[in-house]
Amino acid sequence: MIRDTIINILVETKNKFTINELEDKVMQKFSSLDKYDRAGGYLGFYQIVQSLHEEGEIIPLKANEESSKVPSLPLKWKKRTNEVSQSWSDLQFVRAEAGNLNVAFYKRHPEMQTELEWGRIETVLQFLPTRDSRIYISKEERSYELFGQEKWLDKKEDGDRFLKRIGITLEDFRAKSYGEPFVFWQNPLSNSSKQALIVENLSAFHTIKRALITFNHIYNLQVDVLIYGEGYHIMRSFPFIDEVGAPEKIYYAGDLDPHGLSILIDLCKNYPEYPLLPAENLYRAMIRNHSQTTPANGEFLTTVLQDFLSRLKTDEETTRAIKDLWDCKRRIPQEAVNFETISKECNDGYI
Repeated sequence: MIRDTIINILVETKNKFTINELEDKVMQKFSSLDKYDRAGGYLGFYQIVQSLHEEGEIIPLKANEESSKVPSLPLKWKKRTNEVSQSWSDLQFVRAEAGNLNVAFYKRHPEMQTELEWGRIETVLQFLPTRDSRIYISKEERSYELFGQEKWLDKKEDGDRFLKRIGITLEDFRAKSYGEPFVFWQNPLSNSSKQALIVENLSAFHTIKRALITFNHIYNLQVDVLIYGEGYHIMRSFPFIDEVGAPEKIYYAGDLDPHGLSILIDLCKNYPEYPLLPAENLYRAMIRNHSQTTPANGEFLTTVLQDFLSRLKTDEETTRAIKDLWDCKRRIPQEAVNFETISKECNDGYI
């Protein structure tokens, strides 16, 4: 998957580029660092760049520096250039421009002037005059109608890049992108939806659900709606929060690691109109009850840590514990708190 992403990016990039610019663009195609890592991460990126070099598709510049990552790559590169003559007629370009399509990319890249690509442009030109009379349907439905593939317009597919090339949006297609709803549990002991709790992991979802049924709270936090965030999936599914009653407060608890902290920070930045807060008592319980820490993956960005800590109203001991994890590149998963832990602390007076 990374190889296809790199090739598509190279088609649209300028002749000379740096390896850092290329990897940044590749990472942006994934919705999270975790997904990039699972697809192969930097090592996969390195191997594909080496392969493209061996195939002669990209060439390192002379008098070059090395990148800072290990294994390192030459910093500056250029694409192999082939002289390709224009294959679309001037009349085709005039027709596309008359339909308010941006075809500058195809003039710069004649190798993209294929019969298949023109067929797609023709499809767009036929649809646009009818758009005012069309009703909104899902992106997948419109993609199937126009291009014969329901997923072709997805962000990671060619269709998304095609639309950007010609200056068209989903709005022009009268198409909407709907996220996948999250799994949630409505507390039967509550008759409102004022407070919601989102948890990153599935095991934590079931444990906290069990605790709420037993104690009707989790570490003194009243929860009316419990939501399984499913890692970074919550970034796409979060808009469905309004369908569970538009809570007045929305708490979040995830793993104490770069990914877990980043999810909360990204939620706050992408949905600033919602009252999102860290579930501090749960984080304190994780620190208090962890039996060991484990090595953490991801980028330990100081900005993420500082942003997360600025949202806490906790004691210095907890703050120091989180900073120590960050400095040592260690993590505590949500599984540090289990139902046995919760039951024992309830009996000991913690909750």
